[in-house]
Amino acid sequence: MKRREFVNKFWDAFQQSIVMQAILSVGLMFTTCFLWARGLDVPKQLITFDSIVLGFWFASKALSLTVREIRK
Repeated sequence: MKRREFVNKFWDAFQQSIVMQAILSVGLMFTTCFLWARGLDVPKQLITFDSIVLGFWFASKALSLTVREIRK
């Protein structure tokens, strides 16, 4: 399997796995909160990445719920 095919299959599986997205989102938010609670500087890039990942997760969740309702 070529690298490009593997990467495409990985992202397809990741988009469909709400559990994996949730784990990644919670892990990133925990890291950000931990840094903030310890009084350390939280990099702007981490905050931006958190926002992107959370937005993607919520959008995927909303889409999967919408598709489920349409199929009923």
